Amino acid sequence: MKGESEMTRQEFISWAESRDYINTGRGTKNIRMISSDGSRSFKISKIAVRYEVKTSNNTGWIKLYSAYLKDLLISEEGKVGGFSR
Repeated sequence: MKGESEMTRQEFISWAESRDYINTGRGTKNIRMISSDGSRSFKISKIAVRYEVKTSNNTGWIKLYSAYLKDLLISEEGKVGGFSR
């Protein structure tokens, strides 16, 4: 896993972009990064990240996992860890 220091917001955004998530450019406090197929997203605030999926009837997003940025780690395989329900 990544070193002992906290993950920064920009580090997480860079990781998401490397996984083909697209910054929607909406919002000033929270950033929403949406997958290329539009079914998954990360909502990134100043201190936390939420992993969400689109509802089947397109009425909104449902949170599946969340974590504080300080708790997230990137493995040597490039996977992010530290999320909880």
